[in-house]
Amino acid sequence: MGASITLAGESLISQKQSKREALLVSKFILANVPGLDTTLPVDRAAGVPVAANIVHSVPVTREGYLATNKVVYSLMLGSDIGDFDFNWIGLVSAEDVLVIAAYVPRQQKRKEIPPLQAGNNLTRNIILEYDGAQSLTGINVPASSWQFDFTADFTAINSRIEQLQVELDNKADLDDVAAPVSVSLDGPVLVYPGSSNTFKITDFNRFSAYTVAATVGTATIAADTVTLAIASGAASGLTTLKVIRDGAESVFSVAIGSASIVSPKITSPIAGATDVILDLTIKTTPFQVYPVGYDRHVSTRYQVATDEAFTALVFDKTSTSELESIQLSSYDVLMQAGKRYYARAFHNGATLTSANPQVVAFNTVSSYIRKPAIVAPTDGQVAVSTGAAFKSDAFSVYGGNDTHVASRFMISTAADGTGIVQDSGWVSANLLGFQPTSRLPEATKLYARVKYRGQTLGETEWSVPIAFTTGRSLKGTFTQLPTGPATRLAAAGAVINGKLYVQGGRYDSISGSMRADTWEFSPVSATWKQMTLSRALQGHSAVAIGGLIYFLGGSSSSGGSGETDALWSYNPVGEVVKALAPIPKGVLSGQLAVNIGGEMYVFGGGFTKDAYKYTPATNTWKALQAAPTSLYNGSATVVGKKAYVWAGQAFYCYDSETNTWTTKATTSELSLFYGRSLLTIDGLVYAHGGYSSSVYTNQLFKYDPALDTWETLPSGAVSRYGFVFDVIDGIAYAFGGASAGYLNAFWKIA
Repeated sequence: MGASITLAGESLISQKQSKREALLVSKFILANVPGLDTTLPVDRAAGVPVAANIVHSVPVTREGYLATNKVVYSLMLGSDIGDFDFNWIGLVSAEDVLVIAAYVPRQQKRKEIPPLQAGNNLTRNIILEYDGAQSLTGINVPASSWQFDFTADFTAINSRIEQLQVELDNKADLDDVAAPVSVSLDGPVLVYPGSSNTFKITDFNRFSAYTVAATVGTATIAADTVTLAIASGAASGLTTLKVIRDGAESVFSVAIGSASIVSPKITSPIAGATDVILDLTIKTTPFQVYPVGYDRHVSTRYQVATDEAFTALVFDKTSTSELESIQLSSYDVLMQAGKRYYARAFHNGATLTSANPQVVAFNTVSSYIRKPAIVAPTDGQVAVSTGAAFKSDAFSVYGGNDTHVASRFMISTAADGTGIVQDSGWVSANLLGFQPTSRLPEATKLYARVKYRGQTLGETEWSVPIAFTTGRSLKGTFTQLPTGPATRLAAAGAVINGKLYVQGGRYDSISGSMRADTWEFSPVSATWKQMTLSRALQGHSAVAIGGLIYFLGGSSSSGGSGETDALWSYNPVGEVVKALAPIPKGVLSGQLAVNIGGEMYVFGGGFTKDAYKYTPATNTWKALQAAPTSLYNGSATVVGKKAYVWAGQAFYCYDSETNTWTTKATTSELSLFYGRSLLTIDGLVYAHGGYSSSVYTNQLFKYDPALDTWETLPSGAVSRYGFVFDVIDGIAYAFGGASAGYLNAFWKIA
């Protein structure tokens, strides 16, 4: 027996809990509902059956608690009650609200009528389970004290039976008393061609002899189970199923229908609902087909209209993926405020379609706060900073006005909000943003969501959760690697296809001698390989874009003489070199260059503030907003759409989307040195090395752009500046540079 709390009961419980009032369950109701399929889940939206179907009602006299969240109500009917059959049991509150309902196979309740009929005793228990059930109902008697002890009741029943036996002996000849002959049968009221259907004899007596027959189809019996098989070619109509017990015949009419899909019911919104939100989600009952297995669910058609005839459709969508639920806003459809709508659904199989759909009418709210959304980080984003700030979209109201008074952000390890990592709680400041109070775990997939609260309209739903993965950070573990290229300063370096390329550089400041060689390092084999490319340059920049390395500017001798404005691309596959449009500003060296969104951004060079953008697709240049200060022999790196630049002893950010510069935080320790080298790993910026006069450093720092803060990491490797600094698969690599002399030291940092 499956029992369920009804929707009306659920609402009553909520009301009682909010008002701190006791819930009094006062009455059992038994009903015999024609055509009720007791194998289906209870219809929680249905009420008490019509009066004509109610066969018995009795006050609740036995109740107890099983746990703080479970109470049980017991019904006991003696042999002095009857005659009736029932397949539905309900518990009703003192307010006549149906709290809980249960479907049962059809049961017989017979009254003892000597000498004509033997009666039966019947006991049924229904458990009501919800948080605080014992407290709300005020039931203080443990069920164990009476639930399974009916000694007194059965003693009274036995006494009554003895009395009836005496009356029977006095009034009748036992030879004239026949055994009861009626049969109670529970099973489908509609069967289909090609189906096999089972029925249960609910009052089965193993001492009786049974036979079965059917006017259409083949009937067989095994113990208490009757099987009715209908041939695939059977016509629609009726079959008469006969069950004969001890020579007495009981007849049951069963309809034969065509194979069909059960018309789905709309479970949300419920019929007659008011204040339905404008961001409507339609839900249906599960797919059912008769005969079972005859067809499969392949699509559902959802319709919403402003008229009951569905001639004024506002939504008509057939979906092969959203089979039992669909959110209309996913298709840019929102209901209008304060309006009446009608909804229905059709379940489609591979060969059949449901007919005669149930139509529900509902009214939308007069005004509604739109469901918010997380806009940063973006859904699916990886390498998100562990100190990232979260942003949501603007507060807006449909069909009215309201004031945004609070927001709540939540970060969790699961999309359903479980495994909470950070919960802002309701906050009234910074309503569209949230900065976690502590760093998020590294290299972890997380989910973020937000909800808003209006001054008069209350809370919204949670936003659709966005998924993101946090990045990992360097710990300051230094490992020296084998070197290949000779010593050099101010070489150009870039990474393509998981390999580091180093080109040119200076190795003698007195003679001005340049390196012209080009080298490739593979971290897989930990080996260097010399390439054929030969260009004697120093102070030139290298940027990897789309499988090519773009080299710009530089000089061919020490002291900056022999500078060039040349731009050329290099493809390591085949070692193809191609000359491109020179930079408009003229010759330069010592400039900073980075890749932002597939375009090369160039800052400074020759102690200037100039900024340019190069677009490979069109081979064209564009001047940008100049930097706040002259940029030379610094370093730059990229996080998202922003470039972070170390220049001299200052730190700046260039926003490529707004073409603006801002000054960012430094520390007194950081600002002691010039020429810090920068790179980015998983949204965090690292600064390494540097010099001041004749002093060099091997310090390592970590910068979090989300927080605009620096953290000191362990120092390591050699003190130097002017080295190639790049990243492969989350590991930093540093090659060359200079301190007291020129270096070819090669280290990796993890």
